[in-house]
Amino acid sequence: MPQTIILTGWVEGFRKVRLTKLIQDSTDLGLKAAKGLTDALLMGEEVRVENVRGAGAFLASASQTGAVGHVEGQLTLIPGGNV
Repeated sequence: MPQTIILTGWVEGFRKVRLTKLIQDSTDLGLKAAKGLTDALLMGEEVRVENVRGAGAFLASASQTGAVGHVEGQLTLIPGGNV
């Protein structure tokens, strides 16, 4: 069942291209929309990534890119992240 992920920030060493590709691969979004979400995160905005397939795997991979976030409705942040 697809879920919504809330990305709340990023840490030093953030990998923008990897997160954009991850968003594309985990949703039905195209490059332009996925890049827009990544850019918004870099600008300090909280980002909603909707209809994510495999939310747990997405969060684990997002953590490796340096993104910080959680599944909507859950307060658990990606391990190692600072908000």
